[in-house]
Amino acid sequence: MPEGGWVAVRVTGPVSRYVGDSYVFAQTTPVWVVRGGHRYTSAADARYLAELVEDIWTRTDRTAAWRSPEERARFHAGIERARGIYERIADPVDTVPLLDPSSPAMNERAPDHFRVRFQTTRGDFVVDVPRAWSPHGADRLYNLVRHGFYDDTRISRVVPHFIAQFGLNGSPRVIAAWKHAVIPDDSVHASNVRGAVAFAMTGPNTRTTQIYINLVDNTRLDAQGFSPLGRVVSGMAVVDSLYSGYGEHAGGGVRAGHQGPIEREGNRWLDRNYPLLDQIVRARIETDDQRD
Repeated sequence: MPEGGWVAVRVTGPVSRYVGDSYVFAQTTPVWVVRGGHRYTSAADARYLAELVEDIWTRTDRTAAWRSPEERARFHAGIERARGIYERIADPVDTVPLLDPSSPAMNERAPDHFRVRFQTTRGDFVVDVPRAWSPHGADRLYNLVRHGFYDDTRISRVVPHFIAQFGLNGSPRVIAAWKHAVIPDDSVHASNVRGAVAFAMTGPNTRTTQIYINLVDNTRLDAQGFSPLGRVVSGMAVVDSLYSGYGEHAGGGVRAGHQGPIEREGNRWLDRNYPLLDQIVRARIETDDQRD
């Protein structure tokens, strides 16, 4: 460890399934560093642990005899959750404003052009956002990402040949804070073609936090007022691979009105009832020198 110390873990799951250190790390929660008898994980520790679990995944995926694609997906999801926790410690964001959508911190003007990198349990994808396409939508996305709203959230609606949708925070308190924090509509300046990203809505001026990615050309949505705010410029294959086995059953769309259990329990309900959902581990605004 950087500066010395021990890595302490609390192991969960049946011991008979452990295979070397890879399973111990992937199926433990939490993982922390102990120094002088006290728990403490510094940014340097977190970076070390993030690299460590990534190395474990690479080695395990190369050598393990997976019993099914689902087992591999569950293992990888555990690795990505751990890596996401460590990366958030190494690069923390201020999450306090998430409970106050009206705060100045949550209503800053977005840059005229920016990108967002979404790290998921299937890999990364990058969304390019020209603010002129959908100014209110771009500002909302920019502020949500800056304050970690999408970190550790579930991609709960993936409908083949249509869209992949996410944007309900894992905490019921945060979901409640944003449920009625609507933004005005933007005119439709771009089309809902494959890879375009837009906010979901139930009618005029009802956009809040949920966004979708078009998996195919859905230009019919243009006339309904769905205003794309950006497009996927890297990692569309990752988006295509998101788990879609639950279809509309893991919450459905905003208009369907079936998201009450998620609003009440957040991630706990989704993880208990739909454990194969892919996740957004973290989302970050990309600087120019980080772009592909």
